[in-house]
Amino acid sequence: MFPNLIGQKGVKDGLTKAITTNQLAPAMLFYGPSYSGKLTAALELARTLSCSQKAAWQCDCRNCAAARKLLSPYTVMLGSRYFKPEIQRTGETFLANQSPIGLILYQRTVRKLLRRFDSFLWEDDDSRFKKAKPLILPLAEQLDSLDLTNTTNLANEIEAINAKAFELAGILDNYAVNIGQIRRLSSWARSNAQNNKIVIIEEADKIGVAAGNALLKILEEPSEKLYFILIAKERQSLMETIVSRVRPYHFTERSAADEAEALSRIFKTTGSSLQQFFVALPNLNELAASFYNGYKTKQNLYSLYPKELDDYFAAFLSEIVKLIQDDLLCGRLSIYEAEEFNAKLNRAKQQYTVYRQSPQSLAEWLFYS
Repeated sequence: MFPNLIGQKGVKDGLTKAITTNQLAPAMLFYGPSYSGKLTAALELARTLSCSQKAAWQCDCRNCAAARKLLSPYTVMLGSRYFKPEIQRTGETFLANQSPIGLILYQRTVRKLLRRFDSFLWEDDDSRFKKAKPLILPLAEQLDSLDLTNTTNLANEIEAINAKAFELAGILDNYAVNIGQIRRLSSWARSNAQNNKIVIIEEADKIGVAAGNALLKILEEPSEKLYFILIAKERQSLMETIVSRVRPYHFTERSAADEAEALSRIFKTTGSSLQQFFVALPNLNELAASFYNGYKTKQNLYSLYPKELDDYFAAFLSEIVKLIQDDLLCGRLSIYEAEEFNAKLNRAKQQYTVYRQSPQSLAEWLFYS
């Protein structure tokens, strides 16, 4: 089982044993660093649970075919993730190799985004959903029409799909699963009760108190054949009452060899860091230096902070930390000044990662504070 999960032997062994002995917990927490395979494991577990046969990766049952394409009606995906860079990179991989596997990878990546907008999860008058509705069907149709029989306009097709996908992803900026969506999951779980149903919630640590309490109620009184997979970076970042109701699976940071294998096998490229592959802008250090030096010389903020940096804000802050360390070592900053800078950067990072504050507003606060 889990042939596409590179590394994480302990997790694979634990999940495989739970499945084969029919002791899988109704609620699980997959926690660990970014790019450690948490969603890969969750999606493969969801396919296994929905399979009508023996769940082999090449199983040709209808449920497995739908699950591999991320079209299964028995799996729901909520929460946010790094949609834009992932879509960008898988699109580039598909264009470079133009293989059936590359096509499937790209379509799956875009569908990770599309599935966050399953209509039953949203109120019709929800402002985010109202913005998303005009984009969803055209994007899905364009994605389904991609094939390898005519590659003449493939680059233009990918560009058009990416443009719609990036716009759709922007609607989920500063988004967290809300109480209404949790309540709607209860109704969904009660329909077609004869099938296993799987709910995958990414960035589960961003769920607010009201939604968290609603989720806790479901976990305390689980429906038969309903499984929850919560995904987060840190176990302690979730409500203690929720942690007490889930079986944890710890994903460790992958070794350089495992990351190199993932890049080679999946993206047909060389390297040893998935994070750098996904989030590193070619000139990220230059942009950070311009921002940092502009701060010191009181230049115009908006000429120094492009909107594209929003998707790389955490890495952007890390680059500024390096610049502060260099200034401290060279005597251009006192220890007091460096500590003051770092305190502001840490606060900005917390506001961004925990409270989902807008990167642009945080950049403005950093620049003028």
